[in-house]
Amino acid sequence: MMFRTRKCKNCGKKIESGWNYCPFCGYLLKDFFEEVEREIGKIFRIPFSRGITITIQSGPSKLTKSQRIATKPKLAKMAKVKIVEEPQTEIKKLNGREIIEIKLPDVKDESDIEINVFEQSIEIKAYAGKKGYFKLIPISPNSEIVAKEFKNNILKLEIATF
Repeated sequence: MMFRTRKCKNCGKKIESGWNYCPFCGYLLKDFFEEVEREIGKIFRIPFSRGITITIQSGPSKLTKSQRIATKPKLAKMAKVKIVEEPQTEIKKLNGREIIEIKLPDVKDESDIEINVFEQSIEIKAYAGKKGYFKLIPISPNSEIVAKEFKNNILKLEIATF
């Protein structure tokens, strides 16, 4: 393919029409915008293949009691704890609901138990003097505690899915 010859506007030397710069003085022969348009055209001519798509979906935010800041009495209870154990737990399914029984020996009353409900789990912390209990129980999304009872050192929770 033969190129036509023309003259550089800057130095007057003969150059070929397909060149972008004058080889003698370095003068830009094509308009800057033409150059940008040509480069963009090259980019869009490249075929895209085997691409991937990433989709992030966020469900409705569920504000829970667990998002409260710990109070001074709770911090004092946490500071006394020297030993942390995982309590014995029994989970039963009954009529589409889960009944969770957690044995918390030496826990005096319900004020020594902290229950935090998250989107996919329930966190239970209990304090018994220098001993603490910690349990994390997975639950399905859209589940809630519908009943709660603490009797004879056993915490009983009833979970329903909506």
